Amino acid sequence: MPTYEQGETGPGTDGPVEWPERGRDSSAQRRRAAHARPEPVRHELPTAIPVGEYRVYHHGGRLEPDDPPPPRSDRPHLLTTGESLAYDVDARETGPHLVCLRVAAEDTGTVGVAVDGEPRTRAVVEPTGGWDRWAELWCQVDLARGEGTLELVALSGGWRLGGLRVE
Repeated sequence: MPTYEQGETGPGTDGPVEWPERGRDSSAQRRRAAHARPEPVRHELPTAIPVGEYRVYHHGGRLEPDDPPPPRSDRPHLLTTGESLAYDVDARETGPHLVCLRVAAEDTGTVGVAVDGEPRTRAVVEPTGGWDRWAELWCQVDLARGEGTLELVALSGGWRLGGLRVE
């Protein structure tokens, strides 16, 4: 299992990745708790990815099914426990890739990173001193060459995502 590099926000965790149980609900219930982009954007790596250019936002029912998805923009996005953002990526090379998250948090949280639906690593999001005080959090994941999905999951706490970069 890959490990992640320590970011500017402080030490992280290492070891088995524990993933939140999404429950045994039907696929219709899962779809109601998610917003999918009708025309997702595929991001060729390495690149910076705007927060709003996700493929699917799993919001755990925080939004209503008929609410419009958050706008495709660079605006920061709040993620709380159990929520996730999935991005379509296209890796030029097989191997380790660094993922840099720009985060802001008032309390400690944990972010998980999954590749093609498989949990790969997790990192601690340390308090940054407020919702508008930003820090970079680095982790490393192995990607296969070609198209795939990179998913960021709020495993615990709540934090704002202000951007991500994959190198």
